[in-house]
Formats: sequence, C-alpha cells, structure tokens
Amino acid sequence: MRQNLITLGEVSAEDQSRFWSRVTIGMADECWPFDWVGADGYGKLWIKTATFRANRVAWALANREEPAGIVCHSCDNPACCNPAHLWVGDDKSNMDDCAYKRRHRGQNQTHCANGHPYTPENTYHRPGTVAGRDCRTCIRERVRRYKRALAA
Repeated sequence: MRQNLITLGEVSAEDQSRFWSRVTIGMADECWPFDWVGADGYGKLWIKTATFRANRVAWALANREEPAGIVCHSCDNPACCNPAHLWVGDDKSNMDDCAYKRRHRGQNQTHCANGHPYTPENTYHRPGTVAGRDCRTCIRERVRRYKRALAA
C-alpha cells in the first residue's frame, strides 16, 4: 500500500483530538494501539478525503513535521502509535531491521526446500544481503546438472 503523505496543515485540531481518542495510551515503554485497524494490521484514520496510516499520523504529530520516508515500528506492532516506538526509514532499512530481528520470511527455517539442513558448513550467505542464504548442497547439485546438460 502506498502511504499517503500527510501534511500537518491537513490535520485539524478536531482530527488530532479524534486521532488521540482512538489510541489506547499506556506506559511510555508500552505499545499504544490504534483501535481502527485494517486487514493488514495497521491503524487507519480518515482525514478529509484520504485514509492515512495511524503510525504516520502519530509520528507527524509527535515530531511536528512530515516523515521523510516510511514510518517503521521498533516494536513490530503495526497498530502501535507510541511515538517512542516509531522511526523513519526507507524500504531497505525496514527490511534490514526485519532480518536483524529474525522476522524475515523463511529466516527461521532449519532446512532448504530439498530437505538439506542449514548448517554453517552447508549455508551460503549471499553478499550484500542480511537474510539471503542458499543451500550449498543444492548449489553443487544445480551446477552438476548444468554441466551435464552442456556436455550432452
């Protein structure tokens, strides 16, 4: 989903009041969930003619400026609006954070699709990626098949 850009001029005092009334504010280190959540788990807020993600609105209101990139969660709770849990990044920094926290799809798999174990000796880590890995046994088998096909 493309995140609508929000400008502080678009958020009236009435919109701000409506927004914060929908946030369950807890302790400073806790998540503050927004109570209107879409199917993707993110809080949604309708302002004028557009729907905005609640985390973007929370960050913009707390920092008194528009976020320059995507608003990410340090808590990994998409409904959270606690400004202390929000940070601005880009797609790459968000995916690096995901991989670092071992939340990237397939990162917790112990075996490849062909059943070979992901051991340190049998795992090739792709350069330039945090989560990219391949099974060395599968790579060797793929190279053998390729060479046989060339020889035939």
